[in-house]
Amino acid sequence: MGIRVQSGFFFLHVLVLFFLSFNMHLSIGVDTIFPGQSISGNQTITSQDERFELGFFKPNNSQNYYIGIWYKKVPVHTVVWVANRYKPLTDPFSSKLELSKNGNLVLQNQSKIQVWSTSIISRTLNSTFALTKKQQIYSSWSSYDDPAPGPFLLELDPNGTRQYFVMWNGDKHWTCGIWAGRVSIFGPDMLDDNYNNMTYVSNEEENYFTYSVTKPSILSRFVMDSSGQLRQLTWLEDSQQWDLIWSRPQQQCEIYALCGEYGGCNQFIVHTCKCLQGFEPRFPAEWSSGNHSHGCVRTTPLQCRKGGKDGFRLIPNIRLPANALSLTVRSSKECEAACLENCTCTAYTFDGECSIWLENLLNIQYLSFGDNLGKDLHLRVAAVELVVYRSRTKRRINGAIVGAAAGVATLTIILGFIIWKCRRRQFSSAMKPTEDLLVLYKYSDLRKATKNFSEKLGEGGFGSVFKGTLPNSAEIAVKKLKCHGQGEKQFRTEVSTIGTIHHINLIRLGVLP
Repeated sequence: MGIRVQSGFFFLHVLVLFFLSFNMHLSIGVDTIFPGQSISGNQTITSQDERFELGFFKPNNSQNYYIGIWYKKVPVHTVVWVANRYKPLTDPFSSKLELSKNGNLVLQNQSKIQVWSTSIISRTLNSTFALTKKQQIYSSWSSYDDPAPGPFLLELDPNGTRQYFVMWNGDKHWTCGIWAGRVSIFGPDMLDDNYNNMTYVSNEEENYFTYSVTKPSILSRFVMDSSGQLRQLTWLEDSQQWDLIWSRPQQQCEIYALCGEYGGCNQFIVHTCKCLQGFEPRFPAEWSSGNHSHGCVRTTPLQCRKGGKDGFRLIPNIRLPANALSLTVRSSKECEAACLENCTCTAYTFDGECSIWLENLLNIQYLSFGDNLGKDLHLRVAAVELVVYRSRTKRRINGAIVGAAAGVATLTIILGFIIWKCRRRQFSSAMKPTEDLLVLYKYSDLRKATKNFSEKLGEGGFGSVFKGTLPNSAEIAVKKLKCHGQGEKQFRTEVSTIGTIHHINLIRLGVLP
């Protein structure tokens, strides 16, 4: 799209604004170009104060040449206007820019074919933007080093609403807002008396916006870059670089179609763009290089037109895509059914009202939790995608449960073994001094010998003594502790002492293992 301003207006608009308003005169060295004269090769036209220069230039990483205007004294080559954006040249020395006798600028290539004349589409905003009978349009570059017109255009609203729109392929991408007196058309936060003096003029004949810097020594420029972002930059002599003082859209995710179709934009992570679940980059190499404009494609095609089944995957807390179609239904189920019945429906949402999308989704933006703009989107996918996802999720959950259970069981066994070893070592250590002097008895044998501990002979501080008879008719006394661990130290001392006693009329002392 784009209505171009024709010859007479161009000569007045470019030459007057760029030259006269900056006290310029056309010169090649010390000469002046007149109608019928031309420039070629490395010849240039400079302003009287040598602030601006016009001539042939070649962008970085390019073999093409263009006619342009740039800042002469700024060491970082900064182009503010380009003539032949659609038709670059290959040889500036056999091409020429001529000021014709009728006042038009004409550019001819090496074959003497006219490739450009007095039309202007620029990415850098001049000091006056007029909307008269012809519409003035400013377009972005295709890339940082390619002046060819990009997909973004900046233009005044032809409906006379006193605002600029950034357009993307014919769609409104971003608006600066309606002019409100002294408030800047690019937003109140940009109004800075240290830099800008802004005016908007509207009458029956024309509408236009003007700006100027408050200090002539300040170099300030507005640029619309290849992503569609408007920027105001000021040159810093100390650091010898351009300083960004204002930009819109400010957040990267506000840029239209930044992540392409079915790409989600998340400004809270390092890699801003990510394909939605069930999608993959259309061009992986391009995606990896940081160019996400071609977006993502489905890993599994929808099955609606093939007689198969589709379903919906929930994407929570996002800024909803544009171009929704509203339906009158009573519930979320009815909204879902309406989308399923239409094979072109790609998503739906229900928040008291039903909205569906009948095209590929653009501008999906993840929001922070608590953002009141966040909505839930139900994205249409092939049913098999949901089955695979649920199956994988179930396997992961089951695997986690089994793994956790096995881990707990293993840990329990290990701890039990460690405790058993410690107790056994403690018991063995305590019994070692006497173990060679003692006789070991089984508990069952002692219970049988004492007739289940039925005949008590006496009772001490930490146990009872029972009478018993061994199978060889020898009578014994069996001391039984009241509870495990009670008086263990005293008991072991007693055992150690008695165990060393040998008498013809005494049976050798024994213990339970």
